[in-house]
Amino acid sequence: MSRVTPRRLLRLVAYVVPLLILCSIVAFLLFDLKEITDIRRQLRNTDGRITQLSTETQDAVDGLSRGLSDLSQSMQNEIALARRSTGWDVSHMGNRLSGRLDEMARRMADIAVASQSAVSISAVDNAGLAAHAEQDLAAAHKMEDARALFDSGKYGQAQKSFFAVLAAQPENVDARLHYAASLYRANPADASNYSTIEKNLRSVLSNDAENLLALETLAMVEIERQKWSDALGHLKILTARQTGNPSYLKSSGYCSLKIGDTAAARAYFESAVRASPTDREALSYLGDCESSLGNAMAAEQDWNAALATLDLKTAAGIEAGMELRVRLAKSAYGRGAYQESVAYAHEGNLLGKSELLRAYEGLSLSARGNKEAARVILQGVSSSSDAQAAALAKEALQENQQ
Repeated sequence: MSRVTPRRLLRLVAYVVPLLILCSIVAFLLFDLKEITDIRRQLRNTDGRITQLSTETQDAVDGLSRGLSDLSQSMQNEIALARRSTGWDVSHMGNRLSGRLDEMARRMADIAVASQSAVSISAVDNAGLAAHAEQDLAAAHKMEDARALFDSGKYGQAQKSFFAVLAAQPENVDARLHYAASLYRANPADASNYSTIEKNLRSVLSNDAENLLALETLAMVEIERQKWSDALGHLKILTARQTGNPSYLKSSGYCSLKIGDTAAARAYFESAVRASPTDREALSYLGDCESSLGNAMAAEQDWNAALATLDLKTAAGIEAGMELRVRLAKSAYGRGAYQESVAYAHEGNLLGKSELLRAYEGLSLSARGNKEAARVILQGVSSSSDAQAAALAKEALQENQQ
């Protein structure tokens, strides 16, 4: 029985150590490619592990040298066979390792290409975002300028600016709202814009059903279109939201008059007067409601209160003053207060010429028994271009002749 010499053991170890090293490397390569970073870290530690493994192997060789002294020749043959087999395994593993490394190289190349593409796409996206941000900033400046024009009452210019903002930002609800409001306020009587205004306002209200500016503008358009009930429906929401707003209350009263609900109209105008005691329009309409409901004294009180608010040094004040005195003269005549009717007629005629005031003056003089003075006035009025005044005068003349 031959002994195993240390030289033979060292030769055996020379095959075992590389095999162990290759096994370690293969173990690392079998990790998922997603763990490449971790593999690199582990590869950096491989040298230290090899050194440690070599030391441990040397210790094992020393132990084997002492323990294999009694090995038989047959063991040596098995070792030789193992050498040949191991050599083939190492060669096979080397080929597989080479293929694996080639695959990794291709994957790394693909990753590099994908990364470059991602960088290119990111650059394009960033450029698009920058352009979009620049457009948003420009639109914000336009919106600010448009709001300044709107707030200063320059509605014609404002609607053009808001339209430009909408062209860049169709989803801008605030721009759509103020575009429609500006378009209406620039020319409330322009019926050709009503459809466009309503379409934009209803779009706003579909997202914000109680938007005050949208409701107000839509109600005004509906009043222009004589859609009294529709307008009143929107105005009710406004008056509920802003109970003391004289404008909303007056518009509600006006629509109520148009649909024949005089009592509701009076209630709206009373609320408007409480909110704004010197509102001439509210006082005047309240007097009209009282008159229609048969409350002549209350009506005259409201009309006189409206007169007190007028500036009779202006053309508008004079015109409104004459209209109110016509109502007062008619009301006083109707309740038999002929002297008061004549007084109102004289006061009005001092402001300007009114055929209706002269007609009520003639009617009142005739009712008081001053037939001749009345006849002269009524004959003059009967040929007037004012149809209403002429009709009153002719009727009175016929009655006097009878």
